[in-house]
Amino acid sequence: MTRRTVLVTGASGLLGHAVLAQMARTHRSIGLDMAAPSDPVGEVIMLEADLRDLARLGEIVRAHHVNDVVHAGAVSHPLLLADEPATVVTINVQGTANILEAARLRDVKRLVFVSSAAVYGAVASDVVLDESSPLRPDSIYSASKAAAEVLVTGYHTSCGLEAVILRPVSI
Repeated sequence: MTRRTVLVTGASGLLGHAVLAQMARTHRSIGLDMAAPSDPVGEVIMLEADLRDLARLGEIVRAHHVNDVVHAGAVSHPLLLADEPATVVTINVQGTANILEAARLRDVKRLVFVSSAAVYGAVASDVVLDESSPLRPDSIYSASKAAAEVLVTGYHTSCGLEAVILRPVSI
């Protein structure tokens, strides 16, 4: 049986790097980020690319025969680039759209999207949230993550891409 090839975006980030290290144990894994991580993962291929570059993403997915994507690449915190809201939207929303489109064009089968519990907005600590809780983004960051989730759902529904959305509370 041929090992599946998994592309992990955000591979230099805290979560992406951990996912990449774990995936490399059982899958042929490709790491992607704007810059190489300071702590390389064994024999994993690390590539540098900007999520805003659809042509480059498509070429990577094609050239490396990617089967699955773990999309953890994004502006990862509400305070990062807080004074550049359009950049947050471009990276988080357009970057996700580009990953989805590269996946569609190259017949990728599965995508795991790392969103954020920030999509729920500010909630009291005693409120129980689950997948059916309404999204109430209250910042540019949380709105960009919610918008990206909607795109993932749209590609799942319209294009048949198997997709899972994760909403970590804290990393």
